[in-house]
Amino acid sequence: MSDIQLYINHQLADLEPATIITITKQINDFGELDNRQSTYTNQMTLPMTFNNKNIAKQLGVVGNQSDIFKRKVHIRLVVKGNTIIANGIGLFKKTDIVRQKYSLTIYDGNKQFFQAIENKKINELIWDSFNHELTESNFTGSFTNDYADGYIYGIADFGNYKESKIEINFQTPSVFVKAIWDKVFAFAGFTPDWSPATDLVLTAKRGWDSVIDNTSASWSYDSPTTNHYENPNGYQIVLINDTQPNLQNGRYYIRNTQNYHIQFDLSIITDLAHLQSLIIYREDADGIVTIIDEILPTINSQDDYSGNYNVGYNRTVTLSDGDIVDFYMKLELIEDPNQDDYVEPDPPTIDVDNNIKFETVTSSVANVSIATLLGEMSAHDFIKSMLKMQGMLMETDPVTKNVRFIKAKDMLKLSNAVDWSDKFLKVIDEDAMLKNYGEQSVFEYKYFSKDVYPFADGIMNIDNDTITGKKTVVKLPYNATEKSVNTLNSEKLQFIPLWEAKRDDTGAITKWEAKNKNNAICRVVTKNGTIHYGTHQGTTQDYTGDYPILDFTGLNWNTLITDNYQEINKLLNWNKKLNIEILIDAQTFNSIDLFKLVYFKQLGAYFYVNKIKLKSNKDTTVGEFIYVNL
Repeated sequence: MSDIQLYINHQLADLEPATIITITKQINDFGELDNRQSTYTNQMTLPMTFNNKNIAKQLGVVGNQSDIFKRKVHIRLVVKGNTIIANGIGLFKKTDIVRQKYSLTIYDGNKQFFQAIENKKINELIWDSFNHELTESNFTGSFTNDYADGYIYGIADFGNYKESKIEINFQTPSVFVKAIWDKVFAFAGFTPDWSPATDLVLTAKRGWDSVIDNTSASWSYDSPTTNHYENPNGYQIVLINDTQPNLQNGRYYIRNTQNYHIQFDLSIITDLAHLQSLIIYREDADGIVTIIDEILPTINSQDDYSGNYNVGYNRTVTLSDGDIVDFYMKLELIEDPNQDDYVEPDPPTIDVDNNIKFETVTSSVANVSIATLLGEMSAHDFIKSMLKMQGMLMETDPVTKNVRFIKAKDMLKLSNAVDWSDKFLKVIDEDAMLKNYGEQSVFEYKYFSKDVYPFADGIMNIDNDTITGKKTVVKLPYNATEKSVNTLNSEKLQFIPLWEAKRDDTGAITKWEAKNKNNAICRVVTKNGTIHYGTHQGTTQDYTGDYPILDFTGLNWNTLITDNYQEINKLLNWNKKLNIEILIDAQTFNSIDLFKLVYFKQLGAYFYVNKIKLKSNKDTTVGEFIYVNL
């Protein structure tokens, strides 16, 4: 029997007799601070046997319609009886028709998490429950909000600011970073053991304009919902009402930008399926699809093959002209045990009773959409930015779906070490080259104006004559903020120009124009006193008590480098990298804790495990170790 068993989508694949797999285990390469790494294998080849062609859905066969080359396949990799990768991702890279070979690369660890949020933007997460009308009571009522509430109106100079009357029309909500963090991990289905500080917020990417204020007369509409059909998003509930012009092909088309009240109490009965959730989708005018909400059902009864459920909903959401709203059932399909394995399984039977009701909500004030204000930053860039600011490492367990985090300064402590002296065999070579750094390694923010001096950037100096000059090593996707000339109770506010004045030939301001900028990152700081506020046309009101302002203290890169990168700086200043052969076999390979330093008595030194490689045909392992001189 071969030392290697490779299961692709739970099917045992055929391998060449001389197949050798090299697995590289890593979480963070200190030679590349801007990224986080994953465990992976070398690109391996599979013979195009009858069995493998079936697994690959006939990929490479003349006239094939296989789409597996653009799909992630489930991987389980066993080496010498030990499961090295239990829940990995495989990607078919290339098909060599002449040599009759498939090329496959396998990923594990952090790749699993980042694949789960691939192409997901933070504004596509479910924010509708935090949408609200911009009223005086909502403005001041947010002053005590925390991350569970999603947003807070932290006061800043966003443009058109006057201390004598803070016009709330020119203030925007900021979204708590922890709220975004929690939503990203919930969407991905992973559980983190760390989260960012609860006082961090992202400001809006844009001011608002008249589009948000659009209103129309109120009306209501009921739809029978007895039909459904399957498509890639799941099983769609088809809306039917011959008298309703907003309905086309069973989908609901939005004609006006405003708030809509959606209400239903559906009874759903399934056969050969279990109902997992009901998802409300929005497709905007550009064809971008986002989730409005996902509702878990109430289970009335459920056995191995069928279920009886209720799904209720009663909420107001903000929709825009050109949006299309769809309702889908997410199902776990169940094969009929009495059906022949070689016959295409029967589709599930689903009955949906009762109506879905739409009703417009007439309003004379602005409807604030959190998703619109957040902008289209990718979830991937957001997560990486939090790790970069903290000098944080991460490790993902694809089986338990738990994600561990540790700051480099906490990991790079001699007290955080295990003795590997009994595993040491020999040093293969040493390397002291630094490829991705400059003598002055720069950590960058973005800025609201290209003419602004980069006051929040930072420098990490590296003592190494083989590298010269400046080089950017870390970039953040956020704008840094500086102090405004304007004050609130004698304290200067942060300047975040989301509105700019437009002037006529005489210099008089004719309008304040909303601008589209990058998100800024700030802290929320609580102050106490009296403020004067109101809507643009409303009377001035007084508020006395605690109120939040936005602040940038402690977020400039020089402070973050001092707080979180000193130990990494010392590591890079020495930069002694050794390839060492060690006695770790397949049985113990998976138990290696990359959050621990290792100690070799033979070398009288401590090391960080930068990466470690296991070859399936060897009983020893080669690791890349960075000398720790702290």
